[in-house]
Amino acid sequence: MGLGTAAFMDDTKDNHKVHFNVDDDLVGKDNEIIVQKKGDKIDVHLGFLQINHRYKINFSIPKSLCGSGSGSQVSLQGVSNPHLQVISATNSQDLIDLHLELYAHKEKLMVEEFSFHLTDVTDSITVAL
Repeated sequence: MGLGTAAFMDDTKDNHKVHFNVDDDLVGKDNEIIVQKKGDKIDVHLGFLQINHRYKINFSIPKSLCGSGSGSQVSLQGVSNPHLQVISATNSQDLIDLHLELYAHKEKLMVEEFSFHLTDVTDSITVAL
């Protein structure tokens, strides 16, 4: 399981939660970022996001979730989604660090996907936010 951060575009704090500028009682407590393997995808649960807000999201995926070794390199595939921009994907020995920008464009459950490739894995890895 991985952890990460998500923040309003103007928020500069580096915490492991999704941050809102409202009373905590209105937001609820489900604001942890959870990264886990679900079927053939990596599922990233961001918790509750406010509609019509743009977020910077930083999280790490363990390479072991992708079936990859520590020496593999990551390359991004084109993302043609107006609500999601992959800013960067970098390697550390056992992690893939991803930096995204997401626009919460609808209420309730929102699923946005993108893919990347690792040099020692045949198939692309799909991430669902």
